[in-house]
Amino acid sequence: MDYIESAPGSQNDPIQIPCLSHEPYDGEDFPKYPERAGWDIDRLLAGDFSQHPAEPTGAFLQNWLYFGVLWEVFGPITRGAKKNYVMPQEGTMYGIITIAALDVQILQLLSSITSMVEIAMVEKTFTSASAYYVSQMERPPSAVQRDHGECTGKLCFARQINEATYLTAHTTAECDCQHLGPSNDEVVSIIASGGVPLMSITPMKKEPYLKVEVQK
Repeated sequence: MDYIESAPGSQNDPIQIPCLSHEPYDGEDFPKYPERAGWDIDRLLAGDFSQHPAEPTGAFLQNWLYFGVLWEVFGPITRGAKKNYVMPQEGTMYGIITIAALDVQILQLLSSITSMVEIAMVEKTFTSASAYYVSQMERPPSAVQRDHGECTGKLCFARQINEATYLTAHTTAECDCQHLGPSNDEVVSIIASGGVPLMSITPMKKEPYLKVEVQK
């Protein structure tokens, strides 16, 4: 169960889930899989699992509800690809279930919609389930339309401002007002002394109509 985080320094071995069959999911209509596999779906939904012996029943349920879901979400899992979700393990007939390839699938989903910086953060911080949830979230148009082709795992170039070409927005095109802000020396001094700069903006009746100050 490598999708569940293990406690650091745990003396207990993680629970391992065996793969119960070498047969792949057939990749066809998900709800009708039981019928194709020789099961009465109505009896299954009613909690009746007595149609077949225990071992083939477990193998069927795993193929349908685990590998079938993976196929529905990420695309076809053929006989050759199923091994990506199964790891050989001594003492088992078909190996044990692993999500190593699932992490790769999720990162591929993320890479199509976001920058390498965010992917690195998600990979380091979130579990596979959380990362998949993030990959399904709708992103604002401003994020999707950016070109992240040159981004790295440490820096997003798409969100950098080119100060040589950037123009501050004004209320009118003819506006030539000056930038207002606190003294940089004051801000640096407060930070250097271990404080947190607190900005205050006070309306004024005459130009420049706003007074910007900083205090500790």
